[in-house]
Amino acid sequence: MTSPALLCGAPEQLTCKLALEPMADSTRAQVPAQPTATLEGAEVQRVTVFASSAGAPELRVSLRTRPTTPPGRYAGSLQFGDRTIPIEAEVEPSARMECEPARLALDVQPRGLATAELRLINRGNVPFTIPVSSTFGLFDGDGIHHAVWVALTGEPTPEKQRIDLLLDDLAESHGGLVRVRAAKGQDPILPGEARVVQIRLRFSDRLQHPRRYGGVWEVDGLQVPVLVTAVAPERASAAGERSDEGATGALNGEGDNAPDEIDDREQEGEHE
Repeated sequence: MTSPALLCGAPEQLTCKLALEPMADSTRAQVPAQPTATLEGAEVQRVTVFASSAGAPELRVSLRTRPTTPPGRYAGSLQFGDRTIPIEAEVEPSARMECEPARLALDVQPRGLATAELRLINRGNVPFTIPVSSTFGLFDGDGIHHAVWVALTGEPTPEKQRIDLLLDDLAESHGGLVRVRAAKGQDPILPGEARVVQIRLRFSDRLQHPRRYGGVWEVDGLQVPVLVTAVAPERASAAGERSDEGATGALNGEGDNAPDEIDDREQEGEHE
């Protein structure tokens, strides 16, 4: 009994090489016309069969199933012409989230807070759980160019070589870590499901007005670009305290998807 041909990969790209006996008039496998395939428990949306490298008596087979097809092994068959070949498809986990809006653009003071409401759609085949706490870094988009310029035009010394000038100036472009908080106890977002969630972002005191920074909040298949414009802090500390209190009050959203309060005591060591 012939062993089934094994296709592996993400739901939308299951592939394998299939060895066939060459035709009598050719040393190369011929591409069959209009191949079809079936899998038990999974919908096959497209079948592609094409010849491998010249002279090789084998075909490359590619199947596309629904993006939300659960991970696992599925038995089936590939049909073309008068041939029926047993196959198995090993669907691998594929975490893929879509976010609306696709990116965030925020004006933030040093050590500022911001909130964002996001619509998350699970386009993958595994549940997605938004982490209660996560971080990502911010960088000045022009920082690398400026650091290279400083290293090339600066005067090195025995104590500080050009590489030191480069790294010191590059460090100035780092906008620190952004700490992201979400509500506790949320159920996972299942494949094919969409949900509106709220997150809260705490920024570092490394932000420098009027610089612009960029970063990517990335967690388990979700990537959200974040663009930040640093705004000047309040002129007077009293005014700054009133402004911060007002911002915090506005961020204390209600409901199941509202993020937990960020404890300022967590931020004591955030001066990265």
